[in-house]
Amino acid sequence: MFPTLTYYSRPVSASFVGTGAEGRKGESWPHPRHQLCRQRSPRTRHQMEEEDREWIHVRWEQLSLLNPPNYMPQSRNPTPILNSPGSGSESYRGVDLVSPRATQLTNGSLFISRAEPDHAGTYVCYAQNSVANLTAAVDVAVNSAPYFIGGSGSVDVRAGEVTVLECRVRGDPPLTVTWSLRGSSLHHSPRYSESVSVDAGGETVAKLQVSGAVQSDAGIYTCTAHNTYGRNSHTVRLNVHEPPSAPRGLRVIAEGSRAVRVSWAAPDPPPTSYVVQFRRSLEGWGEARELSVAAAGLTSGVEVSPLFPATDYVVRVVAVNHLGRSPPSEDLRLTTSAEKPGAPPRDLRAEAVGAREVRVSWRPPPQDRAHGLIQGYYLGYTPVSHQVGPGSSQYNYTTVESSEGGPGVSDGSEGVWSTSLTQLEPHTDYQVVVKAFNTEGAGPLSPPAAVTTREDGKDCR
Repeated sequence: MFPTLTYYSRPVSASFVGTGAEGRKGESWPHPRHQLCRQRSPRTRHQMEEEDREWIHVRWEQLSLLNPPNYMPQSRNPTPILNSPGSGSESYRGVDLVSPRATQLTNGSLFISRAEPDHAGTYVCYAQNSVANLTAAVDVAVNSAPYFIGGSGSVDVRAGEVTVLECRVRGDPPLTVTWSLRGSSLHHSPRYSESVSVDAGGETVAKLQVSGAVQSDAGIYTCTAHNTYGRNSHTVRLNVHEPPSAPRGLRVIAEGSRAVRVSWAAPDPPPTSYVVQFRRSLEGWGEARELSVAAAGLTSGVEVSPLFPATDYVVRVVAVNHLGRSPPSEDLRLTTSAEKPGAPPRDLRAEAVGAREVRVSWRPPPQDRAHGLIQGYYLGYTPVSHQVGPGSSQYNYTTVESSEGGPGVSDGSEGVWSTSLTQLEPHTDYQVVVKAFNTEGAGPLSPPAAVTTREDGKDCR
């Protein structure tokens, strides 16, 4: 007798539609699925009693052409054209039974585990024994939950600009794709725009456009796709870059006459460097000096120098990253510590106005050398006969307070100071010197001025 073929459907990893030699169609089942090609041979009663079975040889091949002639896989009731290998226009290839995902069992069944889309197609079962050969075809359709094949992983955008996040997904249609940020839908904001399209390769491309990116847009976005067979998600990190905000809390942590040390709180996002700007209080920012310092390892503040003693300054800080500069911090106003005057008074003059009196005048040290408020002057004098050398302490000193001998202004005014030396010896040569002092001490002596008192009885008033 000629053998015939029958199909038995059991759960494995795909769904099948098969037509046997007897014309019986298998059913379309949810995956997983197992297709069995088994011998059924008519027997005589004697053969049945002895259970003398005649087993047939079975092998499987897969149709190589996706759309062979006279076979339309999109049809609800496909009608395969069954041919022996090489007997028609269709081409067949042997099923890869080496792969762990496709195995032919000992009873001839073709077992497919973990079905993938490339398992879809037409399979042909060849059965033969010593009497005849039979052929049957099975159409395999793989139902696929969504799976992602590409898209954005991390996207960088400058604040205020437009960017697009993308995910690419495959799976059985219809596919629904949505975007969310930190678990929340994005439909509430007009700055977000979602679009879904299918490209020429059959991939579903979901895009999310973010307009006018701000720092709150940064984070992990989730692209979620779902269909009848399941759902899957893909995440995209959006990094929004912007110039840092202004440094905060600028303050002085160490004072000095020539330098000060300042510190501040780092802004967000952390910058790569800072620019410290400083100027005298009477100057504009166009005349300011700048110090650039790296942000890394900045723990003990920044020294601002060189500065002048007893001078009013304004300091501010700007943060910098690869996108630009922050707005400046709030202004910090400070005054450096004073020092002893750095220069002597100028234009010292001495004039005899009598036998025992000399009138002395001078101008203060230069403004940038006063190093603080000039509180007064030490006026020294001595007869030349004493042969006083430079720096000698043999001068007789008298103190001229700022309220006594001149304008007493604190900014080193060019005003002239003057005072009188009295009770001198008549007709005597004198040397006169002067030095300024402030809260930190006295400055250097001026060059001496020479004067001779008048003879006794020849006062000139």
